[in-house]
Amino acid sequence: MEDCVASYVQTRGSVPLFWEQTGVQVGQHKVRMSRGVECSMPAFERHIASIKQRFEEVFKQMWVDNGNEVSKIYAGTGAIQGGSKFMDGARSAARTIQNNLLDTSKQEAIDVILLGKALNSNLADRARTLLEPPIVHLTNNIISELTERYLEYVVSMQCIEQWG
Repeated sequence: MEDCVASYVQTRGSVPLFWEQTGVQVGQHKVRMSRGVECSMPAFERHIASIKQRFEEVFKQMWVDNGNEVSKIYAGTGAIQGGSKFMDGARSAARTIQNNLLDTSKQEAIDVILLGKALNSNLADRARTLLEPPIVHLTNNIISELTERYLEYVVSMQCIEQWG
C-alpha cells in the first residue's frame, strides 16, 4: 500500500449498461440488467478505463501545478522541470540572484512563522558570530542579553607573529 495513492471521486452521468426500469413511481425504482452482465461488461470496462485515464491526467497536472507554486513560494521561481534547458537555466540564474540578494525579508518572515522570531536581524548576525549554534535559537531577549554581555564569558588573547 506504500506506493499507492487513493482518492475518492464522485462523478455523475450514465454508465454504459444494458438495463431497464419498470414504472417511474416513487419507491418503484428497481433496475434490472436486461441483457446480462457479460453483454455490458466490455463497454463498462472501457468507460471506467477512460474515467481513470482522465483522472490520472488531472491528478498529474495538479501535482505539477502544486509543485510549481510551492517552488515559487520557496525558491522565488517556478519549478525546474528538465523539459527546457534554456528555461531551467534562466530559472537557476533567477534563483541565484533571488536567494543571494533579494530574499532576506522572505526568509525573515518564514523564520518568524516557523520559529516565532527572525534570525536575519542585526541581533541574529551578532549572535551567530558570538554564540554556539543551538543558542542562536533562544528567545530574542536572551540572545540580546548574551550578545551585550559577551565580554563576561569571552577570553581575549593577544597573538604575536614573528617572521623569519
